[in-house]
Amino acid sequence: MATIGDVVQNALKSVYDPAVLSFALACGIIALAICVLDWVGTLLLGRPGLLGVGFGGWRTFQSILLWGVGAVLGAYLGGLVQLFDTESTNARVIVGIGWPTVLPRLLSMASGGTPEAEQNEEEDMR
Repeated sequence: MATIGDVVQNALKSVYDPAVLSFALACGIIALAICVLDWVGTLLLGRPGLLGVGFGGWRTFQSILLWGVGAVLGAYLGGLVQLFDTESTNARVIVGIGWPTVLPRLLSMASGGTPEAEQNEEEDMR
């Protein structure tokens, strides 16, 4: 009989891929850098940021952290389902910057739909 530790260890082995993990971490670092640059630009220019993320006090730390964590999770999930070329530097930059655009694609793949159908539904709602 398998123990809980064995089950968890086997589950981790099935989803752990070093190439995908390094891809996800690189995407997260790029996303953090972009968000910090947006924050600095907001401070220097006195205008709202280009990313549409709210800054100010605790919200600044929260926005920067969540942008990076979201990019890591989106890149990791996308890498596991082979949505991205994990060897490509361009893919790391694109996912790091545009992970909010990638998230609907991942959700539509999980539900069995096509990404274009999800985008059409979002445009119709506007």
